[in-house]
Amino acid sequence: MRPIGGDRDRHRAAARSRWRAARRRRATKRLVHAVSAAAAALTIVVLSVEPYEWMIGAQEPGRVVTRCDLLALRDPARPLLAALLLVPVAVLLVGAWRRPRSRLCLLLSSALAVLWLYRFHLRFAAC
Repeated sequence: MRPIGGDRDRHRAAARSRWRAARRRRATKRLVHAVSAAAAALTIVVLSVEPYEWMIGAQEPGRVVTRCDLLALRDPARPLLAALLLVPVAVLLVGAWRRPRSRLCLLLSSALAVLWLYRFHLRFAAC
């Protein structure tokens, strides 16, 4: 004869096990999202550097080199790089938007989109 409530304990244990597994999956997804966002941010920063950016502030005869002077020396592949790097930023942002439980993923993706916008467009907007 089975003890009363034996099935209930088994069901509770199974439910707890499923809950823990789902929690681990969510944590793993957040970790993968954070690592992907960090890799995308590093790629954006590295690929958005102007070729002669190290010259800003250098003294030339009669004037100082400014950020606006670099626009004449701009890399012609820059718009292509901006478009190509927008793809992973958009994928991460859409992925975070579809998972509204994780505010951290949404925050990281939004910060990544702002970084992309600044590094490729807003830095030279005042020139």
